[in-house]
Amino acid sequence: MAVLAVLVMVFAIFGYVTVSTTNGVSVTRWMNIYHPGDFKNIPEMLTYLKDLRVPIPPVFSIMEILDYQATGNYRFVTVTLYRLGLVLLYITVIVSASGSYGKMIPAFFLSLLFLWSTKVIHTGNPQVYDIYLPLFVLLFLLFTRLAASGRYAVGKRMVLFAVLSGFFLSMAELSRPYMILFLPFLAVWAYVKIGGRQKRLFLYFLIPVLLFSGLWHLKLLVFNGQLTWSNHTGFNLAKCWVFVEKPPLLPEPDTPLKPKRWKNLDTVEHLENSRRIQAEIINYILKKPLASTAHIFRRVTHLMSAPTRLYKYNPMKRHPTLYLYKFLVMILSAYLFINTGRLVILGLKTGKGFLKRLLEADHVLILIAFVSFLLLSLGETGEESRFLISLLPFLAVLPTVRS
Repeated sequence: MAVLAVLVMVFAIFGYVTVSTTNGVSVTRWMNIYHPGDFKNIPEMLTYLKDLRVPIPPVFSIMEILDYQATGNYRFVTVTLYRLGLVLLYITVIVSASGSYGKMIPAFFLSLLFLWSTKVIHTGNPQVYDIYLPLFVLLFLLFTRLAASGRYAVGKRMVLFAVLSGFFLSMAELSRPYMILFLPFLAVWAYVKIGGRQKRLFLYFLIPVLLFSGLWHLKLLVFNGQLTWSNHTGFNLAKCWVFVEKPPLLPEPDTPLKPKRWKNLDTVEHLENSRRIQAEIINYILKKPLASTAHIFRRVTHLMSAPTRLYKYNPMKRHPTLYLYKFLVMILSAYLFINTGRLVILGLKTGKGFLKRLLEADHVLILIAFVSFLLLSLGETGEESRFLISLLPFLAVLPTVRS
């Protein structure tokens, strides 16, 4: 514990200095449709949330709007939370790897490099949720383990850990639309880990999940006819699957909501067009599995190569240290894929007892990191350097299969 405390303190000082000049960008201003200042009171904000279909993370957007109403800016999210999140993220990485010196020490040095690299690379498009998604996932795993532990969780502390576990799972799910795919699996995992000790603890876990994710998806279903909180998924996929011909699309409104804004994508027509494009791409994959597999392989290896460029922004010209970053990301990505393969082999060998083995936090993190890697490789193109930022913390923890 003493070594961990020293490492955290050293990293906190390094992190404070490193992120002191970094700023994020507003999530509400995604695609220049809305601005936090568009909403003058709570009723206007509620109307905005009721009609929201585009992939704007709702929790961060609410904070920006409330901050703008109170202060006239949204610096609490784009400056304070962005900088705090960067440092807390890698402190959580170090804590998550603290089970052994063999993982904690490498995780510490990787965190130093990855924090600095994130500062340099993420400048191209510093979305706050890129930082908070992995932070929320790691905190969910951490508090689930604490809630299930008889050593640290007793009395009211047990309840607190269970509530925090559910809260951070919900916040992770509301940070990126694709996280809905993980929600059922991770909720079941939490049930076995937490509910295995005391069934009522799982009810405490469920409260924030239902309160945040549950209510948001109910809103989407009732008011917007959506299962996920994005009406833009098909258009993202189309950037990656450019050789798939688009189907006939509905005409969309061309008028922006306000002067000097971009086209309004927050419409039912955009949702329908997104679904049509998704269906066409899925149909292509089913009809041409070999060509699709080759494309998937190219996309995955491209992300493994750790691209650093974002459109015209190319930090490699000024920061040759990023060559070390690229090398380590390639090694750690390969390590992740090797461990995913080992996990599959372990499952085939273990048979019925595999579920119990899967309950280990490292194994769950391997699956989250591997599936996220695939989804981010295939979901869009052009911003791979930014997408990788959300995967770096998972790689730095060095999750390893335990035979």
